[in-house]
Amino acid sequence: MGMQQAPSIGTIASDIDKQHTARVVVIDQTAPTEDSASGAIKRTILNGIERENLLIVYGRHVPVSRLTIHAGLDPEYATRRTYRSIDSAVSIIRDFDPHLILYRPLPESPMLHELACHLAFDEHMPIALWFMDDWPAHLKEHDKVLHDHLVTDIIRLCGMAQSCFAISPQMAAVFRDRYGGPEYHVAHNGIDPRDWASLIKSPRRPGPVVFRYSGNLASNMTQDSILRLAHVISALARDGNPVALEVRTHRHWRHLKDKFSALPGVSFEQISQTQGEYRQWLCDADVGVIGYNFDEITVRYTRFSFANKLPELLAAGLPILAIGPLEIETIRYLKEHDLAILASDPSSETLKTAVKHLATNTALRETLAVRAAHHAQEFFAINRTRAKMWHVINSAATTRAKGKSDAVDLMTKARPGFWGRVTETLYADFISILFRLNNFLFKPK
Repeated sequence: MGMQQAPSIGTIASDIDKQHTARVVVIDQTAPTEDSASGAIKRTILNGIERENLLIVYGRHVPVSRLTIHAGLDPEYATRRTYRSIDSAVSIIRDFDPHLILYRPLPESPMLHELACHLAFDEHMPIALWFMDDWPAHLKEHDKVLHDHLVTDIIRLCGMAQSCFAISPQMAAVFRDRYGGPEYHVAHNGIDPRDWASLIKSPRRPGPVVFRYSGNLASNMTQDSILRLAHVISALARDGNPVALEVRTHRHWRHLKDKFSALPGVSFEQISQTQGEYRQWLCDADVGVIGYNFDEITVRYTRFSFANKLPELLAAGLPILAIGPLEIETIRYLKEHDLAILASDPSSETLKTAVKHLATNTALRETLAVRAAHHAQEFFAINRTRAKMWHVINSAATTRAKGKSDAVDLMTKARPGFWGRVTETLYADFISILFRLNNFLFKPK
């Protein structure tokens, strides 16, 4: 699908002003505090909601089926509980009487799916769905039985949803055709201009042109292309070209460190920055990197996705090297808006040419940098996405009565006695230790 304009949505100031009166339950397998793309999006979009009006529910099937529920974006021990069935969570949410359930369906969290379906089908609570990846297409190739079961529920949920959100315009169009439902709105990551306004790019020192990549290294998303970039930049550096690559990623990918760090001109670090430090680190790069693999699995999974890091790279005023096929919406967006130098085929020679073009052409980098910063300010201010979400939430709020209790009060009262807390904490820590030990002993090579 060709795009004629940036995927942005208009500001509705009155809805933002009313946000503190609406009660929301967010159900997603990743916590807002988790160092992941979906965690970052939730923090950005939901930031500013008072703790009393927000319940967060998250959890995974591995290493054990359980869900955690807490008040507000930032969990505190006094207002956080973990359960191994949905019953207590249902009771808490029923008492909270939310204006809206915001649910992100995923196949890895059957307990969360059970909870969301129960709240919508049996408790008749207003629900909105939020899609970020085309995992159904991926799942269909690997487990058609589970795919068909989940899609049946999703079609039913979409049919009764107040609204649906998708991470890109193409995903919105395709998913509405697949699953039906009301109008789909685009909701992806954005930037708060105030966070970037005070940043000053450090004076450039003599030395290599530094390419910086921050993000995941998943085998079904980015790993092959970022590793290929590392080999290309290392080869150029060995031949005397002043280029370097810095990779910062989550600890989940630390087992890949040797594949990168062994290459001259390439560094690999685990992310340990504050948000302010991260923004300054981006700002001080010479070139930012967006990368996707070229294999069929990656294209199927990410073709409708929109890179979480893209608005941040643009806001940092960076020229961008974009690696990946044009079938992927992020790459196509960068091309259509002339925001990057592309390496859109899997040839190492094409990638080498793109790297050298950026490294040797200062005027090109400066032109792309100015264009990037302008584009971020004009099209990716996060208040547009927040406004659309709050318009949906406040529309649902007109049909719900005032809650019996706020989220903090409910979660504080939901705490078990002392021995219950000790038992639960020890159980959770024991399972977590076993899981980490298994990862250490049997980590991928």
